[in-house]
Amino acid sequence: MSRFSSIRWRPALLWGLAVLVLGNLGVLAYAAWPSSAEAPPLGQPPLASSRLVLVVHGLGDSADAWPSKVTGAMSAARPSEQGWLLHAYDWNPHSRNALRAASHARAIGAALGRQLAASTELEELHLVAHSVGSFLIHALCQSLRESVAGQSGRVAPQIHAT
Repeated sequence: MSRFSSIRWRPALLWGLAVLVLGNLGVLAYAAWPSSAEAPPLGQPPLASSRLVLVVHGLGDSADAWPSKVTGAMSAARPSEQGWLLHAYDWNPHSRNALRAASHARAIGAALGRQLAASTELEELHLVAHSVGSFLIHALCQSLRESVAGQSGRVAPQIHAT
């Protein structure tokens, strides 16, 4: 009889598999747990604009990384006299954790959508996102549409996403 045909190793294998499965479920639950992240406010200039380009960074970045460079290049190519306000949005403290960034992005995006819905000036919104920033943009769009739909006689701004 070979030593591999012995059933002694089976309980250890089952315990190992159980630990592995439960560990993975724990990580998934942690990643999907709803976020209570507070959205850094957009501030007055973006909320007072009728045409806004919002650039959102991805995992671990900040607005000082590439979004500021993109908005700078866009402003050089598209003069401000056309009425577009360019804004690099920084949600950095919440974008650092790879497991929680998507959940944080959804919570922050929903809050930003409500902020933008409160702005009666906004007519056009162009959204530029990278990586996990797209979760933020998606939640922003959903929240903005729902919030504007709840306001009688209000037309939602035209939204473009890149």
